[in-house]
Amino acid sequence: MFGAALDEVSGVAVSPTTIFRAGDPFAYSARLPAAAGTSSMLLEVVRLEADGQTTAQAPREVGIDATSRVIAFSVFASDLLAAWGPGNYEMRMYFEPGTDPAALGRFTLAEAPASG
Repeated sequence: MFGAALDEVSGVAVSPTTIFRAGDPFAYSARLPAAAGTSSMLLEVVRLEADGQTTAQAPREVGIDATSRVIAFSVFASDLLAAWGPGNYEMRMYFEPGTDPAALGRFTLAEAPASG
């Protein structure tokens, strides 16, 4: 799930949205059927294009709480726009390389609307 913030109690993304612009907070979370049981996972992001997909972020190891069913992160959309540019993306979370994603979701990074 993508949203504008993480809930302080549950840790899940709230104020659901899939479109983010410069200056927006970018929050995402996944609720697992059971605690992860591991302190890290792999996070991959691909850019979705008309003729296929390209890697925006190769699978990268990130730390998580092994005892929680919720995996959640929050960053600024401006940082993602600077790194990857505007477009449509898919985020994939894996526990082991070469396995099916434990969670995935699609989002859009959009240019800021013109002022005035």
